[in-house]
Amino acid sequence: MMNPVAQKKIKLTDEAVKSFQVLRAFKYKQALTKNMSWSYDGNLLLTSNQNDSITLYSLLKGNNVKSLHSKNCGVDVVRFLNSTNEVIVCSTKSNNSEHKQFLRFWDIKENKYIKSLPQIGNICEYNGINISENKKLMLINSDDGHVKLYYFNCDSPLILYKSDFVRPVSSFDQEGNIFIASYGKKEIHYYDLLMLDRGEYHICNLKDNMGKDEFVVNLLFTPNNKAIIVSTNQNNHFKIDSINGNFLCSYKYPQKSPEQFSSFYSPASHLHTKKKKKISSNSSVNVCDQLRATGSSGLEAPSENSCSSLFLPTVTPDGQYVMSGWTDSGIHIWNENGNYVTTLYGHEGPPYNVTFNPKCAVLASSCLNVALWQPNI
Repeated sequence: MMNPVAQKKIKLTDEAVKSFQVLRAFKYKQALTKNMSWSYDGNLLLTSNQNDSITLYSLLKGNNVKSLHSKNCGVDVVRFLNSTNEVIVCSTKSNNSEHKQFLRFWDIKENKYIKSLPQIGNICEYNGINISENKKLMLINSDDGHVKLYYFNCDSPLILYKSDFVRPVSSFDQEGNIFIASYGKKEIHYYDLLMLDRGEYHICNLKDNMGKDEFVVNLLFTPNNKAIIVSTNQNNHFKIDSINGNFLCSYKYPQKSPEQFSSFYSPASHLHTKKKKKISSNSSVNVCDQLRATGSSGLEAPSENSCSSLFLPTVTPDGQYVMSGWTDSGIHIWNENGNYVTTLYGHEGPPYNVTFNPKCAVLASSCLNVALWQPNI
C-alpha cells in the first residue's frame, strides 16, 4: 500500500517542498511516457506511452492497476473526461488519408471506444486537448491552425477558430467561464463562452516580454484565476495578470556548472537504471525550431518530435509553487513570485512530464520511469 500520508492534505511551505522525495518509482516501463493526467479526484494517474499503450496508476494502491493497448490507433495526448474516472479522451493516429488523427472517447472500464471524432490536422502534442469538466466542454488545438470548441456529447464543434500557425494553444480558466488562445503571434486572445459569436473580447500583447523568435506554446491559469503562466518555445516561463496582462514575474532556471551537477547527490537514485550524463541548465534550448516561416501560407508543419524539448510547468493546487522539468534531469521549483526554491533530482533523463495532484501533496513526473513524489514530513 502507498504511504497513507499521500492522501492527507499537507500545507506546502519551502521546507516541505525541499523535502520532496520519491514515494513510488515505476521502473519496469519499456517505453517513454508521452503524456500524463490526473483524475479530478486525484486518485488515478493516466499516462500515454510510446509503445501505443496507456497505463493507469492508483494512488490508493500504490501501483499500476491497468494497462490498455491501442496498437492499431496509437495514443498521444490523454485526459480524463469526467469525474467518474471511467472515460478518457485521447488523440490517436489514423490510416485515413483525409483525416490525420481521431479524437477518441475511450471507456477504460469496458476497454472500448465509445465514439471517434475525425480531425483533419494532427492534435498538438503535450497540450492539444483541454477539458472544462464542470462545463462539459473541451478545446482541441491542431497543427492545421485550428482551435475547436466541443461539447462532450456533440460530434461537431460549437465554434472553430482558424489561423495559419501550426501550433495554436488554448486554455480554459478554472471556472470555465472564458478561454484564451494564442496563434503564433505574441498575443493572447480572450473569449467569453457566453458570447462566442462576438469573437475575442480582449487581446493581450506580450511583445515586451518575449524575444524576436519566441512564440507561446502553453497557457495555464493559476488556481485562483488571477494570473496566467505563459510558456514559450524557448522554455521561458513568466506570469501575467489575467485581467490586464501586466507582467508579474518570471521563472528562471538556476545557473549551475556541469561540475555542480555531476557532484550533486540525488536522494532518488533508485530511479536510475544507468549512469546518466548531466547537462548544464544554462545550455540554450530552442524547441520547435522547425516551425519556420514559409511566406503567406504561414508555417511549415514540424517534423515528428520537433517539440521534444518542450517543458511545460505545473502549479500546486494552492497556487504557491510552480514546477517544471529541465534538461539537467531535474524538476525545478519556484514560489509564486518567481523566486527559485529548490531542484528535485532523480530521473535519469529530462522529465518532460511534470504534473501536481489536484487534491493532495503528490507530484508525478516521468522520463523513462514514472515517479510519484511527496514531502518527507
